[in-house]
Parts: sequence; structure tokens; C-alpha cells
Amino acid sequence: MNFIDLLNKIIAPGNRIKALLSFLVPALIIITRPINLTGNQSIILGSLFLVIVWMITGWVNREAGATVLLISFLIFGNVPAKDVFNFPLSETMLMIIAAFLLSAGVINSKITEQFSELCIRRFCRKGTHLIVLSFVLAALLIFIIPHSFPRAILMSAIFIGFFEKCKLEADKRPVFLFSIFVAVTATSPLFLNGDVTNNYGAFVFAGTSISFTDYVRNMFLPSLGASILIFFAYILTFRKELRISFPKEENPAKINLSRGGIKALSVMLIVIVLWVLEPLHGISAARIAVIGAGLMFLLRLIGTKDIKNLNYGLLWFLTAMFAIGRTLVGSGVAEKIRDAISPLLPALESIWFLPAIVIIIMFLHMIMGSISAVFAVSIPMVIILTEGIWSEEFVAMLVLCSVVLHFILPFHLGIMMVGYGSGYFDNRHTLKFSPLLTLVVLISLFFFYIPWWRYIGI
Repeated sequence: MNFIDLLNKIIAPGNRIKALLSFLVPALIIITRPINLTGNQSIILGSLFLVIVWMITGWVNREAGATVLLISFLIFGNVPAKDVFNFPLSETMLMIIAAFLLSAGVINSKITEQFSELCIRRFCRKGTHLIVLSFVLAALLIFIIPHSFPRAILMSAIFIGFFEKCKLEADKRPVFLFSIFVAVTATSPLFLNGDVTNNYGAFVFAGTSISFTDYVRNMFLPSLGASILIFFAYILTFRKELRISFPKEENPAKINLSRGGIKALSVMLIVIVLWVLEPLHGISAARIAVIGAGLMFLLRLIGTKDIKNLNYGLLWFLTAMFAIGRTLVGSGVAEKIRDAISPLLPALESIWFLPAIVIIIMFLHMIMGSISAVFAVSIPMVIILTEGIWSEEFVAMLVLCSVVLHFILPFHLGIMMVGYGSGYFDNRHTLKFSPLLTLVVLISLFFFYIPWWRYIGI
């Protein structure tokens, strides 16, 4: 690859002037040094905002943005290199890699495809039935495919095959395909392995950890309530588009378990049992996932091709995102942000303090888009603002639930970008659903999640 090809990969020709203009953002921060920042601190904050602009606009690819951020952290962050590169040295990275490989093994075995097709053809007669199935499958497949992206992609492929068979018009498909991505989003917080990047990562950003069983105790019931509310909100929003009937399938095919399918299910059963028994044996969820991936490799359910197909660009990007929190704290920028925001907030003991924090977190998400970036900025900030009052575990879960369930445009959630980028739905679907979704997320936070956490003593 020559220099021109590399440059085109990093910055598309039509975006070069825009990318150049984006450097005005850090320049302004470095020159003005807001909130009493030092020179190095202004460079750190300027670099962060520069990369956030690139993530929102897509003017520069995310791997290049991650590289710029990591270099600025290493040179100006005043933190050890091991803190900047904490993610590659952590079990979180092992968990994400293992989850991708476990998902690949299950998909390769074709077992989930057969099961899902059987459910569609046997139980779906109306449009609303398909929405029910989206939510049920999204929840059930968590234990077989422990990553949200491949779950949504697999379900989309199955739905499209069903639409082709029953000759559903192309303009009627997006509302059903969109429901898959909403359902996967809504059900992912049910279990720790629902989305290992977000669920696992939130606690890492907070400098703590949580076991599978503790996560279920803290999150399952309120997340179930939130999922049910989101389901009804979806039905209500798209009730007109869902008035469709599907032909009855005569003699639908039964599941034919292959040897590969039996092997895949057996490995996932072992992994799930070990996750549940984590308090007894003490082996972390990440190491259990690695053991499961190793078994799949030995059983030839995955191979070197699947390892080569890992999203290494995403891992590099996450390295930079996970470094943000430690660098902001270590460089003193987080403390300066806290001092600037504190006078604008109600008193910590006020009943309005918690709602104000939630609104700030959701606002940051609407601006930044990237969940990892929001975690990196908001979790350390909230921990500092509430030092000694709120536990790190409470902060991690509060930020997690304020962010991962909510979106207005596709760029607010990575999984929505997958569906949007694949042409399954467009902005008008997300914009139509977002007002009611926003209300549902706030109701879930203040009537399900927070009361439950208080009840169990968090």
C-alpha cells in the first residue's frame, strides 16, 4: 500500500479540507486554556475533542483517531504507559476476543439459524408476532452468542430469508429489521454477557469488577422491566406499519442437530455453567470465555480464519477509549472538569442531583455518540463528583443504563450503525421511535433500576 492509498484509507478525498478545519477545535482549547487548564492539560482535552469530532462526522477513520489520542496521552498525559495501554493488558480485552470467537463458533455450526427459522415459520402469523420474536430471540441468544453485533446480524439474515420466501414488499421490511436492533439493544443489559464490550467495560472504566451472579442480581429484574417497556413502546410507535399478516407455513422443517451443532451447544453450556458458578470456583468470566473459545478451536468449530477475521481495528480503538478515563484522572483534567461542573449542579444531597447527573450523561452521549468515549469521560467524572457517597459499582451501572438503552440517531449506538449501514432501516425510523424511547429510558432509570439498587443496598 503506497502513501496515497494509506491517506485515502485514513481520510477520504472529499473530507480532507474538513479534517484540516477540525484542528481548529483543539487549537482553540490550547490557546484559551478554559477551566484553568495547564498547557499539557489543554492539549489532552483538545486531542480528545478533536477525536470526538472525527467520530461524530466520520471525516477521519477511527483507527487513526485512536492513534492520535494515544500519542497525545503518552507525550502530554503525565501517566505511565502501562495505564495508557491498560486495555490490552486487561481481562476485558480477553473477554471481548473470546466472545467474538465463541459467537463465530456458534454461527459456524448453523444451530441458531435453524432454531430461529423454525420459530419464525411456526409462530409468526402477524407483524406483531415478529416483534415479539425479535425480543425473545434477542434475549435467548445471549447465552449462545455473547456479543450483540453477531446476534443482530444473524437474526437480520434469517428475517430477510423469511421475507424473501413470503414475498414481503421491500418498503415494509425496515420496521421489522429495525425491531431486531432495538430488541438486541434492549435485552443486552439483562446479563453480563449480553454485550461484553459495554456491560463488562463499564465496570472497568469505574475501576471495579463484577461477577456474573452479582450482575444478574443487580441488573436482571430492572432490565427485564425496561425491555418490556421498550417492546410496548415499539408496538405503539409502529402500530400502523405492523398491520401485516404472513402465510401459514405448512409442515415447517424441524431442527436437525448436526455434530457441529451439538459440540457448539455443549461448549456454550459448559461456559454458562462456569459463569453461574464463578463465586464457587473463582475463575473470572473472561478466563472462562477463553477456555470456551479454546475448546471450540480444539473441536474445530473455529479456526485460524476466524482469528484472522477478528476486528483488530475495534480493539485498537477500544485501547484508546479505555485510556481516556485514566489519562483524564492522572493528568488532572477530570478534577478541573469536576470543579467547573460542580457549581452548576444541585447540592449532592438534593433530590435533583441524581436527575441532573443522568441528564448530563445522556447529553454527553447525544454529542459524542461513542459509548466507550462517554464511559471514559463520564464515569471518572461522576466518581469524582460523588466521591465517598456513591460506590463505583453504582456509578458504573447508572452510566451504563443511561447510555446503552438510548439513541436518537444511528451513530449513537454501534449496533444501530451496523443496521443503518447495512441499509436495513434509515434515520426516519430512529427519529420516529426516539421520543418515546427517551421517556421509557428515564422511567426505567427512576422507577426500575435506581429503586431496585437502593432496595438491595447498592
